[in-house]
Amino acid sequence: MNDIYDYGNEYHGIYAKRNPDFSYTLARDPSAEVTRDTSLPFDLLNSTLDFVIASNDYCVNNYEMAFDLYDCYTGRLYRVTFTDCEDYMNGKIVTLYGHVPDEDEQEAMIGFDRDQFPDREFFRIVS
Repeated sequence: MNDIYDYGNEYHGIYAKRNPDFSYTLARDPSAEVTRDTSLPFDLLNSTLDFVIASNDYCVNNYEMAFDLYDCYTGRLYRVTFTDCEDYMNGKIVTLYGHVPDEDEQEAMIGFDRDQFPDREFFRIVS
């Protein structure tokens, strides 16, 4: 049996395990009933994990849409496809892989164009 259902991995209705490579293995609570509010993004954003929406939905290929979630704890972007959301609703275990955002992705997340303000620091450390 998968160790995702072990004690300590439940975050308000979603079972999540952060792996050593910063990927997340996710599953919904098998004892909870599926309602129209059951969805992977809704459960992730309402859990105690530090995810925020980082993009609008976009095309991955001809048949797939996705959107990005940013993990404030690890500083990584996670692509969530609509197939991942369907698998999660059907009770399957989903794994999300994150990557460190590049400069273009950082600009898109905060709505800041680096070329308009070349003298400003991108991320200012407040002391």
